[in-house]
Amino acid sequence: MVGLVSLINKHKDIKLWLVLDNIRSAYNVGAIMRTADGSGIAGLVLLGITPNPDNQLDKIHKTALGAEKHVPYIIYKDVKTFISELKDANLISNFGALELTNNSCNLFSWNPKSYDLPFFIAVGHELLGVSSQLLVASEFLLEIPMNGFKESLNVAESSSILIYEFYRKYKKLGC
Repeated sequence: MVGLVSLINKHKDIKLWLVLDNIRSAYNVGAIMRTADGSGIAGLVLLGITPNPDNQLDKIHKTALGAEKHVPYIIYKDVKTFISELKDANLISNFGALELTNNSCNLFSWNPKSYDLPFFIAVGHELLGVSSQLLVASEFLLEIPMNGFKESLNVAESSSILIYEFYRKYKKLGC
């Protein structure tokens, strides 16, 4: 299996690695892969029960529409191994989570100081959110502001917003 550091070195153009924490739906994974491919700057870390192209290709392909062939990803069955590899690679300072907490920062106000190292941002289980192990390891917490009755969006929608807001800040695109 390819290790995290070698994957990062192979894909230096990837500035954002979304960490899919126990996502249940292969369709959500496929949709996230399609957005990651569309941005051109995102790869995936698939944690726990998250479906992957090795075990649920047909369902993922239904929403990824071929993006699954182009988006780099790595699979971890347990959180501890992933966090350990992040720490060993001195990347833990660029690890965060998209989760509504008392300490979350508005995604649209967040401004990374540097893009020298890639960022790793966890998105969580459709009902349970990001696991406590990942939240404790996070150096920063982000949230998408919600102004209606519901407090969250679908994980694929949230991931799309995160990816493209990161893209906008990284590319500093203007009219």
